[in-house]
Amino acid sequence: MSRVKVEKFETLSPKIETIDSSSGFVGYSFFRLLFPDSNFMKQLRLPRSFSDHVQIDKPNKQIAELINRKAKSWKVNLNKDPEGFFCFTGEGWKKLASAHHLKLGYFLTFDYNGGMLFSFRIYGLNTTEIQNYPSQEQKKWKQEDEEKADIFKAVIHSSNLSKPYMNIPKTCKKLTELSKDGGKGNVVLMDEKGRKWPVRLGHKTERGSVERFFIASGWLEFVHGNGLRRGDRCVFKLVCLRFESFIKVRIIRCGV
Repeated sequence: MSRVKVEKFETLSPKIETIDSSSGFVGYSFFRLLFPDSNFMKQLRLPRSFSDHVQIDKPNKQIAELINRKAKSWKVNLNKDPEGFFCFTGEGWKKLASAHHLKLGYFLTFDYNGGMLFSFRIYGLNTTEIQNYPSQEQKKWKQEDEEKADIFKAVIHSSNLSKPYMNIPKTCKKLTELSKDGGKGNVVLMDEKGRKWPVRLGHKTERGSVERFFIASGWLEFVHGNGLRRGDRCVFKLVCLRFESFIKVRIIRCGV
């Protein structure tokens, strides 16, 4: 199928009525088919109607974040090419393309979540979604990430399966700050499938001076939705974007 013909059949979601002036149209979606002449390992051209759906404050100076179904994210440049099309480009896009071993004929879908954050999925030549990414996608977060005080690991105990909370270590400074900060304690947990689970971060003082921080309301919904069991291990990592924060959760099953 030629590029021109595919462009004619491209499906775009309708405009969403609720508009955030800083986020554009949350819920806008589109797909891209990788053509032989599209140079997709270096950039990905977006639909012409992209700028009609998503507000761009600074063309050619915008950074977008792309997140896959494993909750792994890449920051890429969002620039206009000489023909006026917006493109995902830069070193971030090259790393994403390499990490997913993009190939001619692959089919990518994108959903806009606001704040220049896009979720994406990849479909292979057999038209089924690719869920098992290359080994580099499976690697544990590096030790230096743990030193940023926005990540912690926890073993699931019986109490975590029945009581509506998960304790947060005091060493996670960013998370403890959010726990203290009123309404900003509302975040979402994002599992490895890209599903979101709204939760609230809380804290309280015990015995007059000992502070305890925890993930509160919404925790049990996450537990049940992901089928957590005693002995499973979870890695929690806080991701702070311009317009929202969320916690990526990697689950390591007991016995694996």
